[in-house]
Amino acid sequence: MLPVCCTSLRHLRRPFLPIAALLLLSGCSSLQPATPVTDEVMHDENQSLYYSAPVIPEPAAEPEYKPIPAATLYSLLVAEMAGQRQRYDISLYHYMEQARSTRDPAVAERAARIAQFVGSTPHAIEALAIWLQEDPHNPAAHQAAAQLLMEQGQYEQALQHLEQLQQLAGISQYDYLAANASHLAPEQQQAVLAHLQKLQQEQPDNASLWYAVAIMHQHLGQYADALDAINRTLKINPALLSASLQKARILVLLQRHDQALSWLQSVRKEYPQHKGIQVLQARILLEQRKMPEALQAFRDLHDSFPEDSAILLSLALLEEESGEREQAREHFYQLLASQSHLNEAHFYLGRIADDEGRYDDAIHHFGQVDN
Repeated sequence: MLPVCCTSLRHLRRPFLPIAALLLLSGCSSLQPATPVTDEVMHDENQSLYYSAPVIPEPAAEPEYKPIPAATLYSLLVAEMAGQRQRYDISLYHYMEQARSTRDPAVAERAARIAQFVGSTPHAIEALAIWLQEDPHNPAAHQAAAQLLMEQGQYEQALQHLEQLQQLAGISQYDYLAANASHLAPEQQQAVLAHLQKLQQEQPDNASLWYAVAIMHQHLGQYADALDAINRTLKINPALLSASLQKARILVLLQRHDQALSWLQSVRKEYPQHKGIQVLQARILLEQRKMPEALQAFRDLHDSFPEDSAILLSLALLEEESGEREQAREHFYQLLASQSHLNEAHFYLGRIADDEGRYDDAIHHFGQVDN
């Protein structure tokens, strides 16, 4: 029988395999347990991720040391070894068992991370609830809860955890939540917007909140309101580059393409090597069917980022459409040489060869296009 070790369970936050390494390992999207995970998930009031009471951080306490029972240590060792062998079902089973029995927040956190990784939402909810109850001042716990609730479409509840995250760590992620709310029904989007606007009254100078409000207005098709909110965002934080790009997108939705291009040009002076700015400029030109300008914009992009195969494909397609077949052919062959976008390259090389009467070449290229 294993001896009892006199240390803290908190020291098992990274027992043998770091959680980041575990999550980077290839794994399945659903549980396929060797021993069925049949434990029921509790759904009582003590296992809720909903959070309404404000949390006031307490001074950091000295680590609490306590002995680890031999059975617990053995179970955690089994869990870690199973994780190393990509048997996440076994790893999750043992971590869930120990999270329930020890109530240790580090063990609960690890159980929650593994459950989220393998897509076991009920176990993730249960483990996160334990984590929040035992370590309510941990910003990472609220961040994880917000993420899980967003995945479940419960955005208003997720907002409560984002409020706690801001209160505890000074981190605002309201814009991230809004960006992921595009798939919600309009009435749900309106509810999220109302919640954000209520928070704005308490935090009128929070750029993340204004940015989130702008995105929600955009989701709802309220483009003029979105523009007002994004302008307020940039007034509070002029250096927020993602908001600058969002302003250009909103201007395009308002059919103010020239203003969008002019705005992006001014932003580009501050960030001359930023790929996203140049790509957005090129796409706006393409949407306006300003083909010579769009073609030059993609050539400039390719010169700046020659290793980006998506940019090279866009350039080749534009050249083919504009009748510049020699340049297009050269760029399609570059894609073949780099083993990138093979179907598209072979298809358009086949079409060029067909138009030029080189039928054997056309058949060869078309034959390389898979289903």
